[in-house]
Amino acid sequence: MASRRRAKQKGNKFELVVAKILTKWWGSQFRRTPQSGGSQLATEWRLAGDIATKDKTWPFGVEAKNQEDWIVAHLFTSDKCKPWKWWDQAVRQCLEGDEPLLVFKRNNFPVWIMMTEDCYLSHLDEFPDNVILLIDPCDVPVVVMLFDDFLKTEPSDWRRTT
Repeated sequence: MASRRRAKQKGNKFELVVAKILTKWWGSQFRRTPQSGGSQLATEWRLAGDIATKDKTWPFGVEAKNQEDWIVAHLFTSDKCKPWKWWDQAVRQCLEGDEPLLVFKRNNFPVWIMMTEDCYLSHLDEFPDNVILLIDPCDVPVVVMLFDDFLKTEPSDWRRTT
């Protein structure tokens, strides 16, 4: 039970870190999504996934995971690995009209993101060398890249027009 509580705290801390990074990069406030569906934030904030914002130009539904027991190589070798399960969760929990965005990591390794290839190419013209193109277990092409490289793009490249 104590290890489950520590894992939950680790996940919550990562969500706070991701929300803080997105707030600084995007220029609007992001928060962890409250665990209860009856939140007072529900009327103003777009609550889905792990990270929420009021900004209607934000195009993503964000799922954030910081867990162990997986390695990046699993993305290439097993459609049952944790990141693919998290990706499925990101897709299922995404609000209509939003694009799923998975932000994931494990201890002592960099933070990665995953999004659909269509989303990536609808905002940026070409794949730089730092992008990996994979096919998810449901045959949807996805882009995997370092979170830091994603943050080097301009927020204006991603903004949804309202």
